Amino acid sequence: MSYNEFVRRLLTIIAVVLFVLALWQLRGILMLSILSSIIAVSLTIPVNRLRKLGSSRSTAIFFTLVFTLIIIGLFIAWILPPLATEMANIVAEFPQAFEDVRDTYAVWYTEQSPTVQGIIPEFDSQAVNNLTGELTAYASPILTRAGNILFSGFTNILVVIVVSVFLLLDPMDLVRGVVILTPPAYRQRTVEIMAELKLTVTTWMTALTFSISITTFLVWFLLGIVLSVPNSLALGVIAGVMTIIPNVGAIIPLVPIVIFTIADDPAKLPLVIPAYLLVQFTESNILTPAIVRRQLNIPAALILIFQLIAASVFGFIGILLAVPMLAIVITLVRELYVYDLLGQRGKSIIIESDSVGKMIILERETSRNTSLVTEVRRTGLMPTVHIQADELPPEDMGFEDEDHIH
Repeated sequence: MSYNEFVRRLLTIIAVVLFVLALWQLRGILMLSILSSIIAVSLTIPVNRLRKLGSSRSTAIFFTLVFTLIIIGLFIAWILPPLATEMANIVAEFPQAFEDVRDTYAVWYTEQSPTVQGIIPEFDSQAVNNLTGELTAYASPILTRAGNILFSGFTNILVVIVVSVFLLLDPMDLVRGVVILTPPAYRQRTVEIMAELKLTVTTWMTALTFSISITTFLVWFLLGIVLSVPNSLALGVIAGVMTIIPNVGAIIPLVPIVIFTIADDPAKLPLVIPAYLLVQFTESNILTPAIVRRQLNIPAALILIFQLIAASVFGFIGILLAVPMLAIVITLVRELYVYDLLGQRGKSIIIESDSVGKMIILERETSRNTSLVTEVRRTGLMPTVHIQADELPPEDMGFEDEDHIH
């Protein structure tokens, strides 16, 4: 290696390290930029629909921003006051609700047989008081910084809104800058990848908006209108907002739901909990997946792991943006590595197990007229077998009956 080559590589490594360190120091600003970009891309959905109806871009942006401000104003004027009232009721009624739960449990415990009392612990008021004291001592420093946190959050919201509006007004400036910095041979591919990223973000935002709306309405309707659970609007909003956090977000609203149901009428609890779980099951397994299955088919375990990583690195905003960030990462890996580097565009892999427990890997390559399937067994040294998919019955595809392999 020549001296000039050594110096060039050394400077490249130093530049990469400095770039990574700069991103780490500016990770808060980076997350706000990602959030602004997501909001701007989300606002392009109504803008594009208005443009399809014949409006100019400036007119579509104007009506979109006005409609967004109207929605925010209605939320502040119509929903926020009763929501704040019900939230205040939750805070005010929590001690009494806790006392009711304790008294109900104590009465139920005394009515049980000695065998049951030997299995189930008695309510320990002293332990609860100690735990309450520890929680209060832990929460006090947090509450003292609440003013600074609220001010910082309000400032960040203003920054996000302003940046989102600028990105919405002329997003092509950013696209043009990225394209100019890209080598000419890769510019078309860069534009295609950016289009895929936009599709990924819009798909996630559409699913999120739908999920929040349907969860809020169903929880409010079933718990408040049908079952007459108090504070149903606040509980519905809590359940809807918590859908932003996959996996664990559906469990958090159960705490206030159970407490206030028992305080109001314990007999309703066997109906309230199944009703809420039915709402969550319908939303998370039927409605939302029907919208995003093709674009955002992300395993739940991977989302949970990425949430933990994002929370440790970026804090609370990392939890909120874990799903779109993971979807963006998956899109970039798919487009740049799987499609461009490995050349796997138009190919899919299916892994199954046959009747004797051997693993079967099907590599399916779809063309315009036929679908070519390559079957490889992990156990044994079988040669690669090529199968034309149009020669097999759809229900077989070479999984179980080896008479089809030729």
